[in-house]
Amino acid sequence: MNIRTFQQGDEAAQAAIYNEAAGALPQVQARDAARGAAPHQCPRFDPAMRFYAVEGNEPVAYIAFNTTTRQLSVVPQRHEALAEPLFQQMMKAMQERGYRQAFAAYRADWQRCWISSSSAALPWRGKWSILCSISSTCRQRSRGVSAVSKPLRREDVKALFALAPHLLRQPVRPGARNSHLFANPFFPPSSVSRFAQPRRCAHGRGHPRHGHELCDPKVIDSGMPCFRLGAFGTRACRPKRIKGLFSFLAPDDPQCPVLAHELMSHAAALLHGSDDITALAAQCPSNATHVLRFYQLSFRKQGSFPVLEKSLI
Repeated sequence: MNIRTFQQGDEAAQAAIYNEAAGALPQVQARDAARGAAPHQCPRFDPAMRFYAVEGNEPVAYIAFNTTTRQLSVVPQRHEALAEPLFQQMMKAMQERGYRQAFAAYRADWQRCWISSSSAALPWRGKWSILCSISSTCRQRSRGVSAVSKPLRREDVKALFALAPHLLRQPVRPGARNSHLFANPFFPPSSVSRFAQPRRCAHGRGHPRHGHELCDPKVIDSGMPCFRLGAFGTRACRPKRIKGLFSFLAPDDPQCPVLAHELMSHAAALLHGSDDITALAAQCPSNATHVLRFYQLSFRKQGSFPVLEKSLI
């Protein structure tokens, strides 16, 4: 067995590996060579980010990562012994590129995938879950907090991300946070507000740009490992665009739930009159306990999926 990177012509073997490894898993659709080749035709595709275990000139397993540091391991059960050398090769490549962390996300009922991943190569640092929730209505009443809603300014961004630094991931490129908030093609800057009180502030978003590409949170499969666009504390890896997404940042103090309710009321007001948005959707990591408590009390849980993280330092 030897390990090499992607080569033209691997598409058919890759589809066969994927179908054998994942075909019996819930909610997995079979792939053909054409569908498997689609990512390879993207201008940003980097063949050095995909590794294949080859036996007799034929790929039998593969592993990949992308610029968001997400990794994907596709190893048929009969070739599970190849998982660890593939992981080691990928980790070495990520370290050489200067990445400081890797992560993987799977459906909870894809246990063979994430248990295999968590036991391969170096130990994973921890496991937590992404909780997907929904509010039954957009009509929220103000709690009367003495806070004033104001549009977010560029000079507020540093203070915004200092509110709950443990909740947020480091951006992949300089200026990514400013671009995400002020030059996002899927929601306008006016959807992000700040509430200011003496020594306290919070931010929320709830009004996406309208378009057919937005998904209805009431009908999507919330168990799928998809990160919702705009949710603080989640990943930017191929995010799913959701109608009526609400997300907030606030310090971990007694005023947090009060500010969060006020922000939710403000988001509902922004969405007032929108016929196609009848609920607020949310997504939150389980290790952000003070934020999670608010969602558990104010939203209905739809589903969750596990996330594994590994330090590369």
